[in-house]
Amino acid sequence: MCDTPATVTVPNVMGLDDTSAQNTIKAAGLTVGPVTMEADSSASFGDVLRQNPAGGTTAATGSAVSLAESTGRQPNGKPCVID
Repeated sequence: MCDTPATVTVPNVMGLDDTSAQNTIKAAGLTVGPVTMEADSSASFGDVLRQNPAGGTTAATGSAVSLAESTGRQPNGKPCVID
């Protein structure tokens, strides 16, 4: 007889800073997967732009959630200017 793994709801960490996002993911019983950085001048350094799997979906306990975070810079490499 096969046991089905326990599942949890993936938290939505979009827009959170890196530390908050990682703490939220771990508190939900998941692990943090690969973290990539992307040039994005509309978000501060380390803010989560995308996550996989998406928030609100279910995943097996212990599964990894990958994150794409902002470099806080424009695609041309210039620093982001936040008013």
